[in-house]
Amino acid sequence: MKNITILECTLQDGSYAIDYQFTAEDTAIIAAGLEDAGFRLIEIGHGLGLNASNAGEGVAADDLISQIMGDVFNLKIVIFGCNDPSIKVAKRLSERGGNVTLWDENPDKLNNTVKGLNLIGMGNQIDSESDKIKASTNADVVVGFSINGKLISKKILEKMKPNGLVIDASNGTISPDGIQYSTNSGLKIYRLDMRAGLSGEIITALETKELVENIAGNGKINGIPVVAGGFIGKKGVVVVDSISHPARIIGLADGVGGIIKDDEEIKRCEEKLKRVRLGIAEEMLM
Repeated sequence: MKNITILECTLQDGSYAIDYQFTAEDTAIIAAGLEDAGFRLIEIGHGLGLNASNAGEGVAADDLISQIMGDVFNLKIVIFGCNDPSIKVAKRLSERGGNVTLWDENPDKLNNTVKGLNLIGMGNQIDSESDKIKASTNADVVVGFSINGKLISKKILEKMKPNGLVIDASNGTISPDGIQYSTNSGLKIYRLDMRAGLSGEIITALETKELVENIAGNGKINGIPVVAGGFIGKKGVVVVDSISHPARIIGLADGVGGIIKDDEEIKRCEEKLKRVRLGIAEEMLM
């Protein structure tokens, strides 16, 4: 009988299932356990690398832009914040012909990052801009990553092109007045829904397509305005789990990307919620 050697791949393929969340300690514990179990060959490739727990944000943001805006060639895309996922997005979009501008509150970090990206890049040159208003002027897309505070304000978004796309990629980068302006002015505003970044880049692209085409967006059920899939609605709008095939109500939008928690306020909207529940039930029976 031939000897069979097993290549154990938990650290490689297993990382996809948890969005590359293995830490250095996790890796050491798993590798030691596999060795104790008798595995002679252990595949140690680790997705996008150790400490890449935020990589899914970059992948999902990139795919969301592509699904909503289509071809990014010659679009002006402004990215606020220089960190691992934002750098990944900037590189990918510039390679596909996007005109990318990076902003960061640390000028030295910003200039060094952009210089490095342009040295290794194969696409359009990436610009740096330390003035937030100048950066966002005539932008087609604005994306906020991990930055200190709610930096993307109404004043910044007022400089964008009409019908532009705004993405809150790190949950909390857009100020309340910025969110309100976006929802009232016709800008498309999304809070990144990480359902689109949980299973590796190929599956991510498919999940993002499904998210944009069938889950995310706004509409009406039984005459009542609803939103779904990370689309930020006005205060009091009903949030459901899917815009095309709704099955349940998530809650009521608070107008800044969250859900209303106040019981009294929810009670005042009970009639609206009943109508949406009725509409969902009728659609499911059709």
